[in-house]
Amino acid sequence: LSWTTLSNSISEIRIESGVSSISDAAFGDLNNLSQVSLPDGLTSIGHAAFANCHQLPAITLPDSLTHIGQSAFAQCNRLEQIVIPAGVTEILPNTFTNCSSLSRVEFSPRTTTIGQDAFEECRSLAQIHLPASLTTIDNRAFAGCTKLADILLPDGLTVLGDEAFRNCTSLTTMDLPPLLRSVGYATFSGCSALSEIILPPQLSSIGAHAFEECGSLSAISLPGTLTNIGDNAFFATALRSVVLPDSVIAVSSRIFQNCQNLASVTLSPYTQNIGSYAFQDCTALTAIEIPASVIRVGDMALWDCESLRAVRFLGDAPEIGEKTFWG
Repeated sequence: LSWTTLSNSISEIRIESGVSSISDAAFGDLNNLSQVSLPDGLTSIGHAAFANCHQLPAITLPDSLTHIGQSAFAQCNRLEQIVIPAGVTEILPNTFTNCSSLSRVEFSPRTTTIGQDAFEECRSLAQIHLPASLTTIDNRAFAGCTKLADILLPDGLTVLGDEAFRNCTSLTTMDLPPLLRSVGYATFSGCSALSEIILPPQLSSIGAHAFEECGSLSAISLPGTLTNIGDNAFFATALRSVVLPDSVIAVSSRIFQNCQNLASVTLSPYTQNIGSYAFQDCTALTAIEIPASVIRVGDMALWDCESLRAVRFLGDAPEIGEKTFWG
């Protein structure tokens, strides 16, 4: 059933008992819908069922509900709060994308997964409590939630997707759970207020751009299990010093570029390659030791490090790229 021809005239929908499911896009794009009554016994809300209902301020989901489809409430701009029934264990992709007034979410205590883009651009969401059952936060799940300042990740979380908290500009601290083994691509990129991050003791990988432009992040302790840090991982952060673990043998391209407070760097004694632009514009850096194991220092790796006065090679000089020490 499509209501698109009546999209400007319907303001209230009351679904009587006996209905167990709402089909895909059933009430989507009802521009003036402001009141919805759902019956006990409803078990499923379909894909985009209430998407783009821009005037809907509230909806009560019945306890019988077990499934909410992708994009079910996407771009419901006036929706202010939602309580997820206990039977709903997965928040599917885009379910609440761009619900810009959504300020309160109560999750089911059985929630295991928050899907891709599920709460992306929910710009009024300031605080959430995640259930202990949660194991997966997928790509961009909370990206662009600019008021989100307080979130505690449960200990059982094992997957934290790419860009999961990208541009959460009010987020100040983050304690990553112990079972997490990797931080994905751009997971915290643009979190400009993030000043403290505690990494799990068994972390093996930090993805490219993971903490890019976290301009308040001045310190970080990298665990000894870490083997890979991607390109631009700490680009334009406020880090003052960094010690790379012995297990990190490649310094990726642009990894610390434009870290203008970075005054001290300790490389792994097993480092083999220093990537292009790795320390470009690290204007507070005065000295650096290059381990004997280094084979190549990339193009412009220390370009525009205007305070650099000493470069000490602990072995034979490696291959030096173009304009490595320029400026």
